[in-house]
Amino acid sequence: MKRIAGHAIAPWLAAGMGYAAVLLAVFSAVWWPGSRRMYFGWDCLDVYWQDIVFQIDALSSGEWPLWNPYSLLGYPIHREPQTGLFSPINWLLWIAGALLRSRDAWLIQAKVMLSLWIGLLGMHALVRSRTGSHGAGALAALGYVLGGPLLVHKNSALLWPMLYLPWVVLAIGRFVERPTIRRAALLALGLWLCGSAGSPPGFFYALLIGLAFWTFKTACPLRDASRKLRAQARGLLVAAALGCGLLLPIYLPAWQAVLDSSRADRSLAYVLQQPLAPGDLWELFLPDLDANWFTDIYMGALGPLLAFFGLVARAREGEPGSRERWLWLGLAAFFLACALGARTPILPFLAEHVPGFGLFRVAYRYKLPLAFCLALLSGAGAAAALRSDRDGRALRLTLVLAAAWLSVTWSLRAGLIVPLSGGGASASSAIVATLVAVVLGAGVLLRVRAPRLFALLIPLALCDLWIGGRSKIAILQPAPILAPAHTALDPLPGVLDQRYRFFQRRSRHWSALLSAREFSGYTAHPLRSSRFDDLWKQVGRRPDLLAHFNVRYVLDGAGRAAEQRDPAALLRVYGRAERMTKESILERMRQPAPLESAWVDPADLQGTEPLPDSAMSPVDGTLLRYARNSLSFRVRVPQVGIAVLNEAYAPGWEAEVNGRPTPVFRANYLLRAVRVDKGESIVVFRYRPAGWLAGPIGFLLSLGAALLLVGVFPGFSTRYKWKGPARPSGESRGDAADLSSSTAS
Repeated sequence: MKRIAGHAIAPWLAAGMGYAAVLLAVFSAVWWPGSRRMYFGWDCLDVYWQDIVFQIDALSSGEWPLWNPYSLLGYPIHREPQTGLFSPINWLLWIAGALLRSRDAWLIQAKVMLSLWIGLLGMHALVRSRTGSHGAGALAALGYVLGGPLLVHKNSALLWPMLYLPWVVLAIGRFVERPTIRRAALLALGLWLCGSAGSPPGFFYALLIGLAFWTFKTACPLRDASRKLRAQARGLLVAAALGCGLLLPIYLPAWQAVLDSSRADRSLAYVLQQPLAPGDLWELFLPDLDANWFTDIYMGALGPLLAFFGLVARAREGEPGSRERWLWLGLAAFFLACALGARTPILPFLAEHVPGFGLFRVAYRYKLPLAFCLALLSGAGAAAALRSDRDGRALRLTLVLAAAWLSVTWSLRAGLIVPLSGGGASASSAIVATLVAVVLGAGVLLRVRAPRLFALLIPLALCDLWIGGRSKIAILQPAPILAPAHTALDPLPGVLDQRYRFFQRRSRHWSALLSAREFSGYTAHPLRSSRFDDLWKQVGRRPDLLAHFNVRYVLDGAGRAAEQRDPAALLRVYGRAERMTKESILERMRQPAPLESAWVDPADLQGTEPLPDSAMSPVDGTLLRYARNSLSFRVRVPQVGIAVLNEAYAPGWEAEVNGRPTPVFRANYLLRAVRVDKGESIVVFRYRPAGWLAGPIGFLLSLGAALLLVGVFPGFSTRYKWKGPARPSGESRGDAADLSSSTAS
């Protein structure tokens, strides 16, 4: 049989195809044609779909996707990590969308499905490399990706870095075992794939696990720690240099955006919000005990039982030792304590004293790294249970635990421990959990051969996860229909040619898909500016102030449009500027009358020439060209004036008036403005944020160097053949064949 890097290729092909089949079966509603077709929804449809289409449209127009003018009065989309601008999955979708000339919602559905598949295969590869067992890898992968902690977040970019985490841990283990430059480059590539995949909180959780695993592998045994660090020094420098080149273009702009966003000021309550309740921990035994499916931590009955077996069973050569298993248990306990929020002192202390922990909200999300640790423990236990020389003492302890587990499960089902308030805690989950425990116990007692026991456990475990996750799998939305939105906007003059904005209060905002500028857009955007937040609060009280911000039409839920009186033009020149604080500007914005002057905060006028003060009536500019990162206008005024562009101000915007650079400053609370001279002028705005060119160039150079080092060009890399995990001592060739062929069986 052909082998690649010391591995038989057939089991890996079987694993890849098997996981694809599992995902297609579990999420059949996503791809099955017909009237009942459903989609990964919420953020996937409201944000991530628009992000991909925006990137495709921008690149097709010859623009780098830097500024999104269609939502939130315009915002720097390149500063948002979860858009996946530097992620290979997005690159594939750009190519597919351009070749097929499609902007439909299948783009984001494909991204979610592919990410889940990468997570399944990654956990399988990680556990297989640690235990030598494909069967253990399959059990751990299914429990990790289809368990409650991750499954509930399938509609969120928070999940995507966690799906790449197994590959990062695999790269760390390989690097510590043999710290070559090639493996250092592989580690940098793994960190890039994880960090570019989705939102920063998910990447932070992945970094915590990766750092803990690297520290453990380097420091154990302690007497060898100094020698290991010296051996790793050169590789760590290479990994750090490549990692910075690959990740800084993503996270440096993101940090700059945070400083200007509503999340710049974070209290302890911000970090500790929405923790797990002690009663939620019972859902480790039975799913959906209450109606809050966000906090579900059910990972099936088999996973925790195997995790316990892995802790008490003796490890063989080539498998994770007892110290490493206790590391994962300790990390699981740590993340569980963090998920409980203020109910333990750990997360409050870390949020106040340790960098990183105070940046992210929603305490219960720490259940994601908790699930990773439990999945690795279950993989170690599965390997011990599937081998022929099973530990009798560990087996007896696990059978006792299984009996206790079933007692708690059925007590919960009967409502004897906590009252049931959810609709999913049915008898079917308890029945399948019982079957899982019985088959596991009978299999190890009767010494059933590994492939046969594996063939029984995998379908049962999958059935258990499927039943337990029904409420999470069903969190989908109907297929999006853009036709009514197009119908509503087509007859509105000035909207599709970008001269005016529209406003709607509906939950879905697809302005980038319609290439029309909307005042609101996705108002729950994590990096929206703090000034937009303040303005948005005023809109609820005084919707007529929308006219000050170029909004001509207000759409109701049925798509009917009401026209605003005297909406401000896209570019308007004022002859006079009034100086006042930003609070006073926002207060005066409540007045419905059209503005006769520009309002400027003196703090926003650093380095600007003296502002005009004349009785000139406002004059509207003529739009010459409208693009995402640049705009141009023609204005003709009898006096010197201030040209206010009705889009949000942000650092990085530059302007030229008749070919001469001129400062851009903030006016009318959060809009862009420049000073224009008497007579006719051509005003050009361009978005050129710091590092907009150096960042991508540095990224490409780092990516090229990393690929060069891992051996894409053999002449420039020291190549070697990994022989795979060492054969456990005392293992017969027959047992090894059972393990390696278990997937094929």
